[in-house]
Amino acid sequence: MSLPKTQWRYLGVVSCSAANTTTIIERIYNLGLGTTYPDSSPRTPGSGSAGTYNLVSSGTTRVLHIDPSVRTINNKIVLCADTGGTVSLPNGAARLPTIASGETGFASNKAGSWWGSSGGTGYPPVDGSGRFTIFSTIIKNPGNYSHWTAVNPFTSGSFYGYYRSLLTTSSGFTGNVYVYESSDCLAVAFVGSQNYFLLAGAIIDPESPDTTLDSESDGKLYGIITAAFGSGWIDNIVSNTHYTGVSSMRNQMTSSIFLPNSSNILRITPITWSIPVYSIPYDQGPYGGVNTSSVGNLNSNLLNGSAMFTRSGRLVKIPITYRSLTSGHTLGRLRDIYLFSNSRLPRRLMNGNVPLGYAFGPSDSNDVNCLFLEH
Repeated sequence: MSLPKTQWRYLGVVSCSAANTTTIIERIYNLGLGTTYPDSSPRTPGSGSAGTYNLVSSGTTRVLHIDPSVRTINNKIVLCADTGGTVSLPNGAARLPTIASGETGFASNKAGSWWGSSGGTGYPPVDGSGRFTIFSTIIKNPGNYSHWTAVNPFTSGSFYGYYRSLLTTSSGFTGNVYVYESSDCLAVAFVGSQNYFLLAGAIIDPESPDTTLDSESDGKLYGIITAAFGSGWIDNIVSNTHYTGVSSMRNQMTSSIFLPNSSNILRITPITWSIPVYSIPYDQGPYGGVNTSSVGNLNSNLLNGSAMFTRSGRLVKIPITYRSLTSGHTLGRLRDIYLFSNSRLPRRLMNGNVPLGYAFGPSDSNDVNCLFLEH
């Protein structure tokens, strides 16, 4: 049985010019304080699709922890950054942050350059070249905030470590940060001098009644998908080394969930996304129409441009299903997130006056292959 829709909403965009990571986190936090959405509809933090955004500011450290409006297992989505010092421990910390096991190529809790001499020897918030990092994680049943580099950044709860969600140049990040929220998820796209993205929260619907092995007690699976790519990161969506796949390479995608009812991490990878296909109306609403002349290939072996339209011209949305990287067992599908085509940030798709959802991808200036966040 499918879970209720998570109802994605576009929270807004922040424009950055040579911004450091702590500034970006502060600006995302300010978006989260808003009482209206960009379409002028009301927003009440803690209800509907609107999360409650909390900021910890201490010296050069910024920690944003978000309470989704639906918190059936009292989960938090956390973004962290520190701009204090190069190749050194962050402000007030006794250790470097705990890194999730999926971030292979890095050794946790060791000072050193981001890249290291042979596969990475450290994971500092500012590396030897002066590049800044935003870290992200999920925490189940957290206590009070303690310190972001502690073994557990909260006084209690399940925590499996951080993933990197943005790595800037030494000049900071220049571009736009698009933020989307739902009742228990968060999506962020960084588009500009670097292209990164983050999906976090109760992101997988196992569509199973079992709450011992297949899901948490609330029937959901909680995790993170994050990566760094150029303009081609959606085009390679079906590859295990890109976007919604897994990789041991530092610059590529990492995706994982909490093993149900535990604090252990489970690496995940997509298994199929071609069946079934759902069609939606062709109308793309007030942000402009779709360019049907340059759909482009999502994967030359599996999809071509025509496959993204029905014979009547309706755009299609294609579910993305996941399996365990280790055992191969099917886990479920992304919650109200679909493979899509030929759109751009922050376009809202409409059926007449009814909002259907939003394009989520690597470009805000061109129509490209992307994801569809369903309202």
